[in-house]
This record gives sequence, structure tokens and C-alpha cells, in this order.
Amino acid sequence: KQWYQRRVAITAGEEKYRRMGYGEEILLLMMTYAVQHLPVETFSAKIKDDNKPSILFFSKLGFKKVGYSDVFKEIEYQMPRDTLKKINCKTLTYKPFKD
Repeated sequence: KQWYQRRVAITAGEEKYRRMGYGEEILLLMMTYAVQHLPVETFSAKIKDDNKPSILFFSKLGFKKVGYSDVFKEIEYQMPRDTLKKINCKTLTYKPFKD
């Protein structure tokens, strides 16, 4: 079986939906699905070096800094699939958006 690195990304375009936990829940659900249904070994995220909220977000989830691109001013973070297994996804619940 061949294993792959999967890139993850998330954007909350509207400020009113930021810092409500939706991003974390959606990202963890996507990654859990990938571990269960795709040959994935590592998750990867590239973040602009001045995007402090995203850096904190991915670090909080367990992603570790593995590289930096001077050309694109991006930090690369990775999380092995085994780290995801340690996160208690049972706490995830569906919360519909409310306007």
C-alpha cells in the first residue's frame, strides 16, 4: 500500500464565523475521514509567516513546523496520522450556522 502526504487548508471568509470552533471541527472531521478512507501518512499545511492566527490554530491542533520558504514567506507544518489518532474526536459535534 502506497502512503501519501495530504495538504490541508481552511478559510473562514466571514469574520462573524471566526473563533467559534467551526474551523477546528471541520478540519478534524476532514482529516479523520482521510485517515479512515485514504492512504495518508502525513498532513501538511503551508501558512504565510505573518498569519499569526493560522500559525496558532495549526500549532494548537498538533502540527509541527518542518520547513520555511524564503521565496513565498511560508512556513510548512506537518502532522503524522498517528498524532490525529491521539486527538479525541468523540467531542466533535455538529453545530449548524446561525445568522
